Amino acid sequence: MQKRILVSLIVTLGACSTEKPDTVSIESQDDMKQVSTLALSSTENREEASLSPQEKSNSKYSYELNGVKFSSNDRVLKKGSVVQSLSESAFGLIRGSFVVIASQFPKGVTEHYEVNEIATSTYRLIPLEGSGDFYKLYQALRKNDAFSRVEIEIDYSGKQTSDSF
Repeated sequence: MQKRILVSLIVTLGACSTEKPDTVSIESQDDMKQVSTLALSSTENREEASLSPQEKSNSKYSYELNGVKFSSNDRVLKKGSVVQSLSESAFGLIRGSFVVIASQFPKGVTEHYEVNEIATSTYRLIPLEGSGDFYKLYQALRKNDAFSRVEIEIDYSGKQTSDSF
């Protein structure tokens, strides 16, 4: 008899909680998207708030560059940003230029880039405004159908100053 009382007491106490359960009524697909967006943003805010200043500075951001996944401590990739290849664990520096292959070079690109032909149908593009977000520039170039291949130049020769590029 005492075992039954003890077991029921443990089960009862284990089922009790001081937190009030969150109940959400979802009536449409739009409501579902809004609830999931709110849940994601509140989780991110809690995670970010729980990080110390040192942990925030050591945060890693993921990028896919040249078909390989990279991480960086920099939220914005600039000339000289350090990136690490996740597949090879190699460190490299963003050189600040792109290499593209195009059978016919589009004319509008020359307004925003210095263009150097480095081989037949292969060009090096150097942004005229060097302080931009190179990841956004890389994505924009990849979306251009005139280019059959787009790669951001990464130097793996060792950490040097970005002025040497």
